[in-house]
Amino acid sequence: MISTATVLRQLELWRSFTARELKTRYLGSISGAAWVFIHPAVLLLLYSFLLTVVFQTRMQGVAAQQVVAHVAIGLWPWLMFSEGLQRATGSLQENSPLLGKVSVPSHLLVLASLSATFLLHCVGYLFVIALMAGLDMGIELSGVVVVLPLLIMLFGLCAGLVLMLAPLQIFVRDLAQVLAQVLAFMFFLTPVLYGKSQLPEGMHFWMSLNPLSFYIEHARTALLTGEHGPEPGGVLLALLLVALSLALGIGLFRRLRGHLEDFL
Repeated sequence: MISTATVLRQLELWRSFTARELKTRYLGSISGAAWVFIHPAVLLLLYSFLLTVVFQTRMQGVAAQQVVAHVAIGLWPWLMFSEGLQRATGSLQENSPLLGKVSVPSHLLVLASLSATFLLHCVGYLFVIALMAGLDMGIELSGVVVVLPLLIMLFGLCAGLVLMLAPLQIFVRDLAQVLAQVLAFMFFLTPVLYGKSQLPEGMHFWMSLNPLSFYIEHARTALLTGEHGPEPGGVLLALLLVALSLALGIGLFRRLRGHLEDFL
C-alpha cells in the first residue's frame, strides 16, 4: 500500500521536474516566455491568411466568420497530442545522464515532459480563444468550461500512450522516427482542417473511431455554439479509453523499467 507521504513526494517531484522542463526547454529567456504568446498568434494569423485569402475556404455548415476559428479550435488539441507524444517519448533517452547518476522515478520524467508541453500549449490555446473572441470570430467564451475538462481527459489518454512508448524507445531506437511518420499521416485522418459536417454521412462512423475526434468535435461545438458538453455516453466511452490507456501504459512501464539503465 502506497503511503500518503510517498504520494505527496511523487507529486512534488512531478511538479519540480515539470518546472525544470519548462525552464530549460521553453522559458529560459525573455524571448522564450514571449514565444508562448507569439507562436499561437502567428499560427492564427497564418491560418487566417491561408483560409480567407489564398484558398477562400467555404465550409458546409460553418458560418463565414467562423471558418478560421473552426480550424484553430481543432489545431491546438492536435498540437498538444502530437508534440506531447513526440517529446515525452524521447524524454528517457534525453535524461539518461540523470537516470544513470541519481535514483529518480523514471516515469515522472516522462510525465513531466508531457505536462510541460500540455501546459504551454494550453496557455497558447486559451490566448488564441480570447484573441478570436476579441476579433469577433464567433467564439462563445462560455464553452471554455467544457474545453478544459476535455483537455484534462486528453492529457490522461496521452499519458498512457507515452508510458508505453517512452520505455520502448530505449529498446527500439528508431521508434521516434516511426512515430513522427505515423503522426504526419494521422494528421489528415483527424478532423483538424475539417469537421464531421464536411464528410459524407457514410464516413461519420469511421471518423468516430479516431479517439481525437471526440475532443476536437466537442471543443468546436462548445466554443462555436455555446452548447454545454457531450452526451454522458460519449464521455463514459472516452473515460474508459483513457483508463485503458493508463492501465496499459503503467503496466508496460513497470514491466520494462527495471531494464532501462542497461540500455541507456
